[in-house]
Amino acid sequence: MLMLPPYIHFERDDRGKKMVPRAFMAQHHMFYGKRVADMKDGLEKFLGRKGEGLCDDEGRELGDSAEAPQDPMEHNEEEGEKDKKVERKQHPE
Repeated sequence: MLMLPPYIHFERDDRGKKMVPRAFMAQHHMFYGKRVADMKDGLEKFLGRKGEGLCDDEGRELGDSAEAPQDPMEHNEEEGEKDKKVERKQHPE
């Protein structure tokens, strides 16, 4: 079942602000390295998936965690060059 925000009725407080139940509230931010806007909300933020590259509100990696994960959709040029060399050895021109 697809639940779109306009179809969910949340009660409102005396100022008119929606009172969102805890189950619907964010617990952390993933892929924060690709964010569109900074979120200064006190939640944990990760450059990749949860547990990969903990970062601060400005997207700077914290601690001694591993290098930020690569975007799987981006082509790794170094690996591509290795593949070309292997292919050339197998099929000399």
